[in-house]
Amino acid sequence: MKPHRIIAAAATLALAATPVAFAKQGEDHSGKGKEKSALKGQNGKGHGKAKAKMVTLKGTVVSADAAGVVVMVTKANKHGRSLVGTEVAFTATKVNVADTNLDLAFTTDDLVDGDKVVVQARIAKDATAPYAARHIVDQTNPKPEDEEAEEAEEAEAAPVVPAA
Repeated sequence: MKPHRIIAAAATLALAATPVAFAKQGEDHSGKGKEKSALKGQNGKGHGKAKAKMVTLKGTVVSADAAGVVVMVTKANKHGRSLVGTEVAFTATKVNVADTNLDLAFTTDDLVDGDKVVVQARIAKDATAPYAARHIVDQTNPKPEDEEAEEAEEAEAAPVVPAA
């Protein structure tokens, strides 16, 4: 027998044995393989944890101060439907509101009871109030646009009439 045929036969045998060596063991094979977790849906890799969902809510302000806002929720997206009809407390990082108290700061202190607001927040199922709102927009007293930008737009839009 020639040496190159022996080498070819050995390589073929090695390639054929590789899938058998790395095959997964099933439940009915001599107790080897993966063990099932005691809790369904958890396999030790972080699965089964509550993932925070983006919730968009509409409602009216019940109370507001520097610490946060309490909103009576009237409408919500799919992830926030369970909050409709309840009063929910939020702390805010970004607030779009007019400066109603004239302190030259746009904060939750500028929200007035009864204002209509839109709230965006990431809320997990196991989270507790007060929730951290990502964004609160006051629709009753919207934040005014920059006056200089408005004047520039008006100047561009005004037609130029030549002097006669």
